[in-house]
Amino acid sequence: MSEMLLVLEREFVTRVRSRSFLLSTLLVPLFMVLVFAVPILMQVTGSGGEQRIVVVDEGPPAVGEQVVRSLSAVPTRERDTRFAVEHLRVPLASVRDSLNAAIRVESVDGYLWIPPGVVEQSGAAYRARNVTDFEIQERLSAAVSEAVQAVRLAEAGLQISEVASLLRPVQVEASRITRDGEEGASAAATMIVSIAVGFLLYFLTLFYGAQVMQSVQEEKTNRISEVLVSSIRASHLMLGKVLGVGSAALLQVLIWAAIAVVMVSQRERLLDMLGLPASNLPLPSLGIDPMLGAALGLFAFFGFFLYAALFAAAGAAAASSEDAQRFTFPLIVPLLLPILMQQQIIRDPQGTLATVLGWIPLTSPIVMPMRIGAGGISTLEVVGSLVTLALGVGVLGWLAGKIYRVGILATGKRPTLRDLARWLRTA
Repeated sequence: MSEMLLVLEREFVTRVRSRSFLLSTLLVPLFMVLVFAVPILMQVTGSGGEQRIVVVDEGPPAVGEQVVRSLSAVPTRERDTRFAVEHLRVPLASVRDSLNAAIRVESVDGYLWIPPGVVEQSGAAYRARNVTDFEIQERLSAAVSEAVQAVRLAEAGLQISEVASLLRPVQVEASRITRDGEEGASAAATMIVSIAVGFLLYFLTLFYGAQVMQSVQEEKTNRISEVLVSSIRASHLMLGKVLGVGSAALLQVLIWAAIAVVMVSQRERLLDMLGLPASNLPLPSLGIDPMLGAALGLFAFFGFFLYAALFAAAGAAAASSEDAQRFTFPLIVPLLLPILMQQQIIRDPQGTLATVLGWIPLTSPIVMPMRIGAGGISTLEVVGSLVTLALGVGVLGWLAGKIYRVGILATGKRPTLRDLARWLRTA
């Protein structure tokens, strides 16, 4: 046991002191902050510029005048595009060529044509040099629609403000009821945390699982493993590696979690430092149920060590580092499938697909956090899936240890499936 602890310590210290560990620990939170903050900063501080628009009005005067007023109004947000509008009440045919020429020489950006039958036919046309700015098209469409609706309502003896008040939408807030019957975290908060756990496990398994495989493969190629197994049992060597790498991963996750908690709890102060109102970053309350957090942590814990053991066995079985790559894809397929089926699992967490995948140890570490976040799963099912996963870790870890015990000393040809089966029988 003391030898296994030495292996654990060596693997842990080696990775924690590595430059890649330090960089990833610092850069991943920074990257996530940039992913969320940069779009917000661009929206809040950016300027949409000015568009020179000619309104060619052949419709009812009330429609064209209302459209011009709407477009000429100063936008409420600085990032919104401002319009410099010229209003022409002439037939389009008389100015089409001159407007097209003006667009080509960039003296105007585009023109909006309001046809004579706009109220009855509900149609208008926009011609411009650039028609890929959908925000501009939406604002033009909104201005014409509002003006036409006002005319229609006036003809019906109604006011648009009265109709808008009657049709005002109702916001429905969704919150989860905890075991104590109290309102807990919002559905959005639980879903965000649950999906984040699944994706975090996926990327940690790929990153650190590959490190376990590479470490085993290097020791096998350099014949270091032959010296090690002469003084320590192969199963203890594998377990020490898995626990050492897993401890480094756990430390990194704890650091990331601490950074996330600090940033979320201090988000208003951080936004004030950037000169942004807190309303620009509406985050739900993250008051996650402690039992829910414990369940998510256990799924991530067991799932990581399950795949770390399999990666260690793959590294021991491979004849070379190139050969080890062929074992990688079969190992990540069970992790990748739930990611690809994420929408179906979240939409129907109690469906047949989600239920079956939730009971399979190779897929449950990713699927169950998604199902828990979506809600509607009984505590008994969560516990049962955890027990099944723990048993799967034991069985697959035992099988991985048998492959590791033989493969770490095997050299020469690439092992076949028949060879792996023989190792499992004889080890």
